[in-house]
Amino acid sequence: MFLSIITINRNNADGLKKTLDSVAAQTYRNFEHIIIDGASTDTSVEVIKDYLESPAGKNVSYWISEPDSGIYNAMNKGIRKATGQYVALLNSGDWYEPDTCKIISEKAEESHYDVYYGLLRYINKNGKCEMVIGQTTEMLESSMIAHPTCFVSKSFYSHYLYDEHLKYASDYDFILRIYKAGASFYFIESILTNFNTYGISSSYKAIKESIKVKRKHKLIDPIHYFIKVLCLDALMLIKFIFRV
Repeated sequence: MFLSIITINRNNADGLKKTLDSVAAQTYRNFEHIIIDGASTDTSVEVIKDYLESPAGKNVSYWISEPDSGIYNAMNKGIRKATGQYVALLNSGDWYEPDTCKIISEKAEESHYDVYYGLLRYINKNGKCEMVIGQTTEMLESSMIAHPTCFVSKSFYSHYLYDEHLKYASDYDFILRIYKAGASFYFIESILTNFNTYGISSSYKAIKESIKVKRKHKLIDPIHYFIKVLCLDALMLIKFIFRV
């Protein structure tokens, strides 16, 4: 089973190194690694070049450092270059468990699902585990599955990419689109990926955009959409006024 791992990065050299080290430590080696850097001005490019010179660098099939229009534009660039049967997005700062690719390859060899995904460990800025989550597709109407753990069939990525007009919740939109299109999902009860909780996905704008995605897919009606947005805006105003 040949896998593609895509890592996107911009000005996060330390996080990038942690991500690359986790890919280098995989116990399963039949994969390609694609690195998309958004014209970083820190030492990220040097980190990539050092990685290329290491033994793990032989798995890098493509890398580039150039401006992009956002994280989903960078993801789509990597997906278009991917040749694996399954494609995963491991963003800079996040990292895999050593056996992640091995677990995925074994499951994919014994079954035929379009998306494999599992448990996600949330890590705070102090390096401590906040929680481990593992929503299944049965919860998609209320919340997103753990996207950093997903390995998606390239056949679906050949027909569906991330909506670059969305800046924060395009992954949720993507999963909902392929779910509606009939994609089959297999949940793995193992921790596959570690995720930094202080990233973009937990921001106010990300939460608000996820509500808009729910409305787009008719998961909430117009009245509840208005109430949710109003409550979110009110909460943020209170936090701003009282600095809480």
